[in-house]
Amino acid sequence: ANQLVVPIRQLMHDMSHTAKLELNKVTPIEEVIPSEVFEVRNLQTAFHNLNQAVRSFSKFTPLEVVRHFLSLGTVAQLGVTERNVSIFFSDIAGWTTICEKTQPTDVLMLLSEYFESMVSIIIEEKGTMLEFIGDAILAIWNAPNDVPDHAVRSITATLRMQQNLEKLRSSWSSAGKPEVKIRVGLHSAKVYVGNLGSSMRMKYGVLGDGVNLASRLEELNKRY
Repeated sequence: ANQLVVPIRQLMHDMSHTAKLELNKVTPIEEVIPSEVFEVRNLQTAFHNLNQAVRSFSKFTPLEVVRHFLSLGTVAQLGVTERNVSIFFSDIAGWTTICEKTQPTDVLMLLSEYFESMVSIIIEEKGTMLEFIGDAILAIWNAPNDVPDHAVRSITATLRMQQNLEKLRSSWSSAGKPEVKIRVGLHSAKVYVGNLGSSMRMKYGVLGDGVNLASRLEELNKRY
């Protein structure tokens, strides 16, 4: 009986965690109790493949957004709502020149390390990472989840990024890598937040004058 009940119970818990996108709570493959029952073993294999697909998909879409729609129990549809959010834009100064003077593989490694550090801070400060636009980052606070102190959190994240980037520059310099400095535009405003695009392909994004102002503030750093 245990050969049937125990693996199914473990599978049931793992499916529940996956349904809530609590992927860190899913049993690691090496700790899965294999069933001797052919059908259950096939079910375990099918779930493992599904879980791997969800893990891969979750790296392309903000988990906060997907969890939000899961909690609503509805299928995502096109539409926006007005919401007060903090909008963050950042850009690497002189990135075109860096790319021209650096090997593509080295550019990729540098950019990946940079993104890893910056996005970690955004998530730690309860922000929602929306897009990578080349070397630029677009993030927001207070959507889709409520973050009452979103303005403070966004400022804190920005200061932490600059501090962390200073440490990265030191290690990159000793390794002969180019110097990376960023420009940041940050603004809090009422904008339209929600699903943009078409019924076949959509993304969670922001629209409005407040978004444009945050972008322009980032560009103004070229002068100041």
